[in-house]
Amino acid sequence: MHTHFMPERVLRKVWAYFDALGPLTGGIEWPITYRHEEGERAALLREFGVRAFTAMLYPHTPGMARWLDEWAVGFARRTPDCLPSA
Repeated sequence: MHTHFMPERVLRKVWAYFDALGPLTGGIEWPITYRHEEGERAALLREFGVRAFTAMLYPHTPGMARWLDEWAVGFARRTPDCLPSA
């Protein structure tokens, strides 16, 4: 299962990138299927039978790793089935 959970402002930018058919998609449409709030997406994973998942974050600019890792740890603490990752 390929999942991503990230801070809201980062998530919106990532979704906008894919909506705009960025160079990583090669101009091919790549719609975000589960465009829901964080809690709804986690609930869907549980409904699908997923027992554990990660936020799967990746810092893409200098200076981003520390605060993104801090967010990921907080997300894992408030989401019992999320495995901490950095």
